[in-house]
Amino acid sequence: MKKIVKLEIILILITIFFVGELFAQSPDRINQWIDQLKNKDWKVRSKAAFELNRLSPQLKTDQVKKALIDELNREYEKIKSGNYEYCDEGGEEDYYSWLFENVSNFKDERAFDLFVRIGSPTALVKYGDKGVMVIIDKINYDNFGNLFAALRALENTLRPNQDYVAQGPIKEMIKQVMIKAFKENREPEKGTEWFGIKASERSSIRIEVMRSLEYLAEEGDKEVIPIIISTAEEDPYYLDMSKETNYTGPQKRYVVREEAKKILVRLKTKGILK
Repeated sequence: MKKIVKLEIILILITIFFVGELFAQSPDRINQWIDQLKNKDWKVRSKAAFELNRLSPQLKTDQVKKALIDELNREYEKIKSGNYEYCDEGGEEDYYSWLFENVSNFKDERAFDLFVRIGSPTALVKYGDKGVMVIIDKINYDNFGNLFAALRALENTLRPNQDYVAQGPIKEMIKQVMIKAFKENREPEKGTEWFGIKASERSSIRIEVMRSLEYLAEEGDKEVIPIIISTAEEDPYYLDMSKETNYTGPQKRYVVREEAKKILVRLKTKGILK
């Protein structure tokens, strides 16, 4: 008898859950959330955006996606102008980041121009060739943050088994971007202002390029192999480890060389190099 009662309670709870879900996903409720995206309080907007984003694919219509794209546009303008609400827990800026990530996953053509204005390589690369072309056109070789973000996104297009893998002329253009970034980011001269920071930034760029060249080498591009080899042997950047406690390795760690050497080992293991 008790088992029957428990079973009935479970069935009732399941029914309540599904009824609640159906109500939550009713057209009236969805329209209510869309209207709430125009509320002055970002917390109300964030809750509505969350509910709309978690709708099933069948209910996440073009209307819903367009509403979220428009909301991202409004939030971007607020963030850009500095007119947003900040708090220690994250605040509106975190809402913008969440909204940005989820809208970019739509890969919706109506959002493309917005992502071009935002200038985000991680979003643009999701649009394939045309997104990559924008990334390449907008690269700032003199700005570390911009350049590193662009190279990281472009590197992902060379990885196998991705949703989008660069091919043909686009891949060749990416290769030339990598080589240019590598050449323009050699170690700064000693005594340069902020030498340590600049040297570290440039080494990060060079390591990123090495990883991209590895993928190209794996695809049979023999032109990049001499660059990897020379980097493994000659790259000048090093970390001074002399003041590090509990460290027993070499006083100078040539971190870019180390990365290039690891790549050469992997290429030899795969039979690409002898």
